[in-house]
Amino acid sequence: MDHQQLGSQPPSHRVQQFPPSPRQLISNRNAKHHNAPREANSTGIALPADIIIKGSQILTSDCQQAGLATAQSFAVMTGSLTPGPNAVLRHNTPSALQMLSPHQRWAHGLLIEDTVAPVHFINRATNGTGHGWAINAGVGWNLRGYSIVQSPPLGANWCIGCSGTIDGRINETFVQPGKQVAPRSLSAYQLTARTN
Repeated sequence: MDHQQLGSQPPSHRVQQFPPSPRQLISNRNAKHHNAPREANSTGIALPADIIIKGSQILTSDCQQAGLATAQSFAVMTGSLTPGPNAVLRHNTPSALQMLSPHQRWAHGLLIEDTVAPVHFINRATNGTGHGWAINAGVGWNLRGYSIVQSPPLGANWCIGCSGTIDGRINETFVQPGKQVAPRSLSAYQLTARTN
């Protein structure tokens, strides 16, 4: 897939967007951060995204960020009203400044598993253009990094087997926090169940 430059991003930053099309696999991609550190709070500019998921049945597997650990970004994010199901497996980032996060307005059905990257399933309230609840039916599975899990009214987001720092503020659902659960990979388990 070709890199696309977004008009709102700095010229040195490239982003991969995956449009609404079913069953895409993004595997072993490397996003490199060579530009100066980014800080949205001091510049007023929104954080850039390295991978934006906007479709359904998109799997990102074994991707990573490389370069400056101080390059703040959304490593993987969903766009507005992303229908899901989608999955992010074993994503690696050099620091806690690159997060995996639904971004705005009701994405649905995202599995993030087996990563140390920060994961945020949250209400963004009036941030940006009034992003509101970013996700419903999000699942963090065997996460080892910082996780914020909030659930919207009449919905649920889960963190199952999350052993990193967890922050549950609103109607959170944590199952077996502090230790990993079996199977290690929910995605691999489901794939095996479907193909047998």
